[in-house]
Amino acid sequence: MSQGKSTGIPVVAAVNVAALTNASAAASTAVAAAQDAMQRERAVARQNLPSVFTVRVLGFGNEPAEEGKQAPPPPRAGLQGKAPIPYDPRSFVQIAAHGDAFDPAVMSKLTEAEQRELRRGK
Repeated sequence: MSQGKSTGIPVVAAVNVAALTNASAAASTAVAAAQDAMQRERAVARQNLPSVFTVRVLGFGNEPAEEGKQAPPPPRAGLQGKAPIPYDPRSFVQIAAHGDAFDPAVMSKLTEAEQRELRRGK
């Protein structure tokens, strides 16, 4: 340090370290917020994509057997099959009748109009 007029002494430029630190912290916070926003948008986009299922049919059960053997008849499914189908009385779908055989317990839960429509076959 000198008093009066000084010549030939270089002036040191002081760097404001606190300002640089604050600017760096603000920039890193902004980058983190932008990354969080992008991750949320990607997650929403993934949830809105439809599900795609690929199904390959290997056979329908009526192909000829190998070496000239006769193929067994295909199994019968549903109410036509020999194995009983488990029935859940708490299910949203209730079976009221099979053909003309109406289950009185289920029919009692229907209104008179519903019973008439069911008996008419509509």
